[in-house]
Amino acid sequence: MNAEGGKSSEQRQIEAQVTTVAACGLPSGWVADVQRVDRFHWTRFLTDCEDHRVLGLLAESVRSGLVELEDWQRELFEDRVRPWLAHDLVVEASVRTVLGVLDAVGAEAIVLKGVALANSLYAEPSTRIFGDLDLLVRKGDFVRAAEALRSRSEE
Repeated sequence: MNAEGGKSSEQRQIEAQVTTVAACGLPSGWVADVQRVDRFHWTRFLTDCEDHRVLGLLAESVRSGLVELEDWQRELFEDRVRPWLAHDLVVEASVRTVLGVLDAVGAEAIVLKGVALANSLYAEPSTRIFGDLDLLVRKGDFVRAAEALRSRSEE
């Protein structure tokens, strides 16, 4: 932010790059030119991509050749995206566990948002970074589901 409370031209440029990454795969002519970004702005760019959960889309852009990175950028990027990918694997394993617990007590649930979208709408699930597990449980199954999950967590 500048002294007047508005966004600096650098921040607007970074946001434009994040928007470009978020548009990965859409029919557009946008190509992110991130090679000219210095270390400070590259770190801010990665943070913004992380905050907006588009690191996976950036990874896809890198894999597909839409975005070319210098070695130092690739190293910082991989350091940032690797923990998210590991986290997503843990969340996906948790989905299987939770659904198994709920199924065992006859409680129906639907997986929503991140995990569901990653595995149904994206050709490569790692393109969709997610932070948590969202479930929709039928009202009549809620208490039974909560008790089953609480019992499982106490084991």
